[in-house]
Amino acid sequence: MYRRPITFMEDACLFIEELTNISREDFLSKSRYREFVTARHFLRYTLRNKYFLGWSEIARMTECNHASVINSINVINKVCCFDENFSRLRDSVDGFVIIKASRLESTVRRILTATTTENVKIAGLLSVIVAEKSRTKNELQGTEQ
Repeated sequence: MYRRPITFMEDACLFIEELTNISREDFLSKSRYREFVTARHFLRYTLRNKYFLGWSEIARMTECNHASVINSINVINKVCCFDENFSRLRDSVDGFVIIKASRLESTVRRILTATTTENVKIAGLLSVIVAEKSRTKNELQGTEQ
């Protein structure tokens, strides 16, 4: 039997980690936390639509059954019709590029929905703003030289 290289899974996981800012351990876990489930859906979508893997092969790689893989693809296709964030994430996967707004939005959403105090959320948001400002400044300096 032909066995596909593990690099498909490795590449897809790295891409989903960068796209969603969720660690591989989290989205590959059996957790039902919404952000982890969404990342798992997009991992399966990526393996299906970018690497053209079969349902059973994706199921083996993500430790589920083929029906879960089919469900993931269906969820993405249905939710994209009315959820702008899902649509932006799907567009990122389809183009295999990360749309900057979705990465930043994902980080802000995670901070705002965390079960912590308001002061911790404010500090998190401020650190995101400072990091984004610094990154943008570095990009501008790089283009001027």
